Amino acid sequence: MQEKTMSNDLITTVHDLVLESPIGAKAIAQAVGKPYSTLLREVNPYDTGAKLGAETLMHLSLIHI
Repeated sequence: MQEKTMSNDLITTVHDLVLESPIGAKAIAQAVGKPYSTLLREVNPYDTGAKLGAETLMHLSLIHI
């Protein structure tokens, strides 16, 4: 079982924001310059094979999601 940490809370929050955004996850992926499937992997808190990078997180913070 994965220990709950601040970084897990952050990635879970980002995941929820991307999936629940009124502009849609595909539009968000396009806005940050990522393929849709890549962005979804990077924000998935349960996918240990992909990580959300600081640059993408900064792009996400600049768009209105």
